[in-house]
Amino acid sequence: MSESRQITIPPTQCVLYPITLGTGEFISRDHLPEIQGKRILLQAGTGVGKTTLIMEGGLKEHPFIIQVIPSVFKVRELEEQYSNRHNEIGYLFYYDKKAPNEADILNKDRHIIVCTFDKLETVIPILSKKQLASTLLVIDECHKMYSAGSYRDEAINSIVMNIKHGTFKSVLALTATFTPSCWDTLELPLDTIFQVKKDRTKTKRSVEVILLKKGDQYSFISLVAKRIKLLQQQGLRKKIIIRLNHREKCELLTAALEKYHGVKTLVVHSKNKNNLEVKSLFSQQSIPSDVDVVFCTSIMDEAVNINNLEDEIDSVFVIGKDAHPEELVQFLGRLRKTSVPCFVVLHTEISENHLIDIETLKKSYEEKNLNFIQKLNQLSELLSTIFEDFSLDMYNEGQPITSLYKRMALLNETFNELAGAKLFALFKGEVCRNSASIAANYYRKDKANCYENFYYLKDRIRTLLPDCTVKYSVDTETITPSYLKEFMDEEKEANDQAYDASIETAFEIVLANSPMRQLSSVDEYPDTASDQLEDEDDHLGPVRLRDFGTDILQQQEQDELFIDRLVSKYEVKHHKITTEIVYQIAVLTTLIGNLPDIYQIIKQKQFTHVITVAKGYSSNIVVQYLVKRFYRYHPDKYFNDQYKLTPKAAAALIHNAYESINKDSSIPMRTIVKQKLISGLKVDYKTKNVEIDPSKAANFIAKFFAVKDRNAKKADKRYLEFSGIVYGDYQYISIASIQKQFRDISDVLVLGERTFDATTGEFVSGPSSPLTKSSSPFFGEVDVFDEDDE
Repeated sequence: MSESRQITIPPTQCVLYPITLGTGEFISRDHLPEIQGKRILLQAGTGVGKTTLIMEGGLKEHPFIIQVIPSVFKVRELEEQYSNRHNEIGYLFYYDKKAPNEADILNKDRHIIVCTFDKLETVIPILSKKQLASTLLVIDECHKMYSAGSYRDEAINSIVMNIKHGTFKSVLALTATFTPSCWDTLELPLDTIFQVKKDRTKTKRSVEVILLKKGDQYSFISLVAKRIKLLQQQGLRKKIIIRLNHREKCELLTAALEKYHGVKTLVVHSKNKNNLEVKSLFSQQSIPSDVDVVFCTSIMDEAVNINNLEDEIDSVFVIGKDAHPEELVQFLGRLRKTSVPCFVVLHTEISENHLIDIETLKKSYEEKNLNFIQKLNQLSELLSTIFEDFSLDMYNEGQPITSLYKRMALLNETFNELAGAKLFALFKGEVCRNSASIAANYYRKDKANCYENFYYLKDRIRTLLPDCTVKYSVDTETITPSYLKEFMDEEKEANDQAYDASIETAFEIVLANSPMRQLSSVDEYPDTASDQLEDEDDHLGPVRLRDFGTDILQQQEQDELFIDRLVSKYEVKHHKITTEIVYQIAVLTTLIGNLPDIYQIIKQKQFTHVITVAKGYSSNIVVQYLVKRFYRYHPDKYFNDQYKLTPKAAAALIHNAYESINKDSSIPMRTIVKQKLISGLKVDYKTKNVEIDPSKAANFIAKFFAVKDRNAKKADKRYLEFSGIVYGDYQYISIASIQKQFRDISDVLVLGERTFDATTGEFVSGPSSPLTKSSSPFFGEVDVFDEDDE
């Protein structure tokens, strides 16, 4: 193990080539030297002509151009603009359900293919090797390559690996913002960076970081309310844009502003993108005239330009420490024709130490983060080479795990929990390093560093926006207004009532749509159902409970509005809430083995936590070791509410788990532990002893098991009190065979006067369905956007 190759991330050593554009001048082919066979980065803000250069054939030496774009909306926008062009270029667009075909290659001299990140693997096969050799790969918004790997790793790894393996000899990456140290983690060295500068005298930015000393996460509303009141007093109707990367909070605060301040608001996030007003905003690229306040999540960072003029927009608020400086600059860049005050509002501390040397601090942060990433790379490289040697059958009840994907998923979930990154990816049937996920880990650390010190944050912003004015202020007065607290309490109560009233209807809708059973759900959902109940090997036969959910989720994957359409078939009082519950029930049927348990999870609003622990039980080998240990060695003691575990004992338990995994699976856990890749580890370099932080160990146990965390904030008095073994004592499909002898399962679920079989979902007895068919048609076709990065 110790002789494994040390992975060193090469620095971005390339030619830096500045380009200055005059007033009215746009980027052209003449500005770029030879790019054939090179990896080029073009760093330029909006409005300099990047898209025009590519889409209108400015790069004539490339008969084929494939442009990959992270946003579905942007692909659709380009399709609307170029698909009907009649010239020597054949334009092709692939996204969502639009799949490539070899017949699409028209009899034209040149082709420009535009697709989303995830469609690249399906585009490559329609071109011959000769065509690919002359193809230019254009990566739009290339900063997403290192920032979005925590949730889009499969698509990003495909791009990375195809570049590394020489599928594309010529690569042109585009972005308005770029952080070299983050890009370096992808191990894709660049040949040249073109930095484009253009006179921006009319759009110079200003950012004020405001720390609310007495505030909380909602207190910023007071600052917004003051600006609204001042505008109203002046008889002005300017717009305020608020970036708050949390869907539910956006909607809650929107309602509060409308109620108490008489303004018209608009919420923009991934779940309401089908709203007509939101669609209008994206298509017209301006905020509607009757809207005063726009709440948005990170979806607005790159999805649309806002072309409202200076006298139409008042200010921009960015809430919390969620926005990386790149994202902040991207967000401000949406305002194409105006420069208004931007307030970054914090309610948690940020250092004001101005005596630090910024370059020294930056170097310190980068070295620390890089050291961790190097260890992840080394570990990924090491484990990839011995991947086939791992004895993972012990984590599948002794049954062989033949699927390479399932083996990879098992280890990825484990290391994502322990080290904050998935280590493995698949490329052409081979296990390789998960560049995207590891890069995203570095990006998250970099973002956290930026909010450690104001002057460091200022420097990082000004590196991206040199002309931006950045200042800092402390607000010692602003608090969350009492009316908002009362409003939130009232809204919560109303939402709880609507939620409770929708539960039985949602179950009736799911159970009324019996699927046609064709495939075992484990084939389609390996992440959520890796282990199976006793009759799982029977691929055909009677419908099982999990087939209801699998059928719904498969159709939802093909059509993101499927569940909306399904609910709309019936008269329901709370459509939005019912739709969300139907989705949750569908997911839970792939994880939980019976309806009464699923009903309780929904009733207790435990969906999110159950998803987390269920994934741990099915795909985290440390959690699996502990589950089996608890059930096999004196399990009765955990069920009597008397067994207590101290943090120190929890640390010893975790240490034993690592030792056992190291011994029984051939996974070198000792090496991993000694490299301090796991949060909460301490190494005594004199004795070589490894200590596990008792508090972190206790947190790990508390997260995955049925315990009450007593005296959690008093380290010396803290202990975990067991009330069972697994969370909620629910029947988790992945460990059902272990749980079977320790709990009784109800035979039926009763909904009103109707009874359903608990494990098959079949109707047993009672009156006819209470569901009433809806008379109103469902809304028509809608645009599809990327998900928010939340």
